[in-house]
Amino acid sequence: MRVATVIPVFVLGLAALPASGGRADAAPLLLPEVSRHMSDGERALRNGDGDLAQSHAALVLVGSDISVAVRAEGIEGREAEEAERATEKAFDTWAAATDDDVAFDRDDRHPDPTITIRLMKDVVRNGEHLAGWVSWKRAMPAQGTAAKYRADIMIRTRRTDGRRMSSAAVHHEVCHELGHVLGLDDCEGPGNIMGALDPSKPCAGPCDAEARLVRELRRRARSITEQASRSGRSQ
Repeated sequence: MRVATVIPVFVLGLAALPASGGRADAAPLLLPEVSRHMSDGERALRNGDGDLAQSHAALVLVGSDISVAVRAEGIEGREAEEAERATEKAFDTWAAATDDDVAFDRDDRHPDPTITIRLMKDVVRNGEHLAGWVSWKRAMPAQGTAAKYRADIMIRTRRTDGRRMSSAAVHHEVCHELGHVLGLDDCEGPGNIMGALDPSKPCAGPCDAEARLVRELRRRARSITEQASRSGRSQ
């Protein structure tokens, strides 16, 4: 690994974060894909296509009660228990940050969960040791189906020297990847939940600007859904 203290957090389809440097006060950003769905949803609403507008909005919202399966892979005992507790704390952290507009509903037996979180000793992608990784798919509906979002998250529980990550660091990792699920992009530097992870200084949760951006995004998406629904009833 190129650095000893800061582990970059990566997201599928986006460039890697710098391991250090950047501004700690960098403004949070939306994922380009999410911004496109918002724009397309608002355009469809203006054009009178309520079904299409609601599909775009659904892919932004992901859901209110989001099913999550948590898997401990290659870890057990106290390590697995602590990592799972840190993961569940991250669910509560984002629920509080969104004024309970988001609820992550853990169900490890769900046959098709919206999100699968895999807790493991190491996460390696293209030869890089990563703090976490998320891949996702937003699928517009085909004939007779609904819009569908699925995400797979991998979280490391150990440092590159083999020592366990602190519960606070694992919590940061999970909050970061859930931030991507909720529409946030990586930021330029450490200091925010969407920045790179410094295991010695993990963030306790999203900053005010990050939480505010997610709340506003969800407010706009819900507005599209409600307007499209009212328009459909009036026709």
